[in-house]
Amino acid sequence: MIEIAPETACMLYVGGVLILLLITWLRHSHTAKRRTNVRLTSVHTKCEYCSSSYLVESYTQFHRCPHCKCMNSSSRQDP
Repeated sequence: MIEIAPETACMLYVGGVLILLLITWLRHSHTAKRRTNVRLTSVHTKCEYCSSSYLVESYTQFHRCPHCKCMNSSSRQDP
């Protein structure tokens, strides 16, 4: 059987916990940098005909409702 001093076991335990905390922090900071905000790329709008709400790209002037397939203009978007 392996004999280990209590001080060594405590240091190994603290070192392991610190390494796990460092890995968790690095993964969290990496995924936070990659995450994009939906509001920057899409606009929430409502169909003029069927009142269905959906997301459209902000740079398109006309878009089609996915529910009723009618064309809607970007000038009548809800805030």
